[in-house]
Amino acid sequence: MKKIVKIALVIVILVSITLLSFKYIENIEADSGWDSSYDSGGSWDSGSDWGGSSWDSDYDSSWDNDYDYSGGSGSSSGSCDTTECKVEAFLGILITFGLFWGIPIFLVVLSNKNLKAQKERREQKVKEMFKPIEQEAANQVIPNFNIEEFNFKAYQIFYDVQMAWMDFDYDKLKELLTDELYNNYVMQLDALKLKNHKNTMKGFELIETCLSSLKEENDKYIAEVYLNVRFYDYVENVKTGMILRGTPNRKLNNIYKLTFVRTKDESNNINTCPQCGAPVEGNSTGICEYCKSKLINNNYDWVMSKKEIVRQR
Repeated sequence: MKKIVKIALVIVILVSITLLSFKYIENIEADSGWDSSYDSGGSWDSGSDWGGSSWDSDYDSSWDNDYDYSGGSGSSSGSCDTTECKVEAFLGILITFGLFWGIPIFLVVLSNKNLKAQKERREQKVKEMFKPIEQEAANQVIPNFNIEEFNFKAYQIFYDVQMAWMDFDYDKLKELLTDELYNNYVMQLDALKLKNHKNTMKGFELIETCLSSLKEENDKYIAEVYLNVRFYDYVENVKTGMILRGTPNRKLNNIYKLTFVRTKDESNNINTCPQCGAPVEGNSTGICEYCKSKLINNNYDWVMSKKEIVRQR
């Protein structure tokens, strides 16, 4: 009986360590700029399966190999005919089963409670993210600022960036992004092209857009927006059609924190090219005749300067 109890204790300890060390990790690494995770289920859907035969495959015959409690046998040293011996054997069985199943079941229940608490904390954090800026506060930064129109514009920029990324449209990306973010995207797109890979995104569903912050800093306006959106997102080999990452039949649900910037000067009436300094008076093409650069500085309008994914499932 002592041997059985020891085996049960070892199993319980191993299971306990496994459960207590189980962690939920957000692995975020795809969509435009590689911000999404292609792990099945996503970080919010992680779980554990307590079914199956894991308890039976290794130990289902452990009770019979060394000891037989039927027919009056209570130990390996001989028969157990006395009442005291039988009671001791019965208690041994109860203790062994209690250790074998009781502690793991308790840990499963505790784990489920922790998961529920984690879900509630995540939901509360999302509510805090999507707390909009007051209209009065926005007007103090930019008079007569229309929050509803800006939220729509923010989503449209996000969507256009995703489409431009998918289509390798460098010119469109340059219009929508700051130089720093654009250069970062170009390097990643060049790597995709070299490997004959394409990141496909489609079926967008806007859930919520929320302007959370608007401020003036260094002669620029800076706006932070939280965006909740669902869409299909996967990477394929354009030559073979093989899906390399993600799945074309399951939508991801991502929450982003987007940062947009715009210069305070909204005037587009410029007299010289901002790149080479050449005169542009009377130019109706919007392209400098000398250096072929665009004459309207993108930063006179809102452009995306940063995109972070903060939740995914």
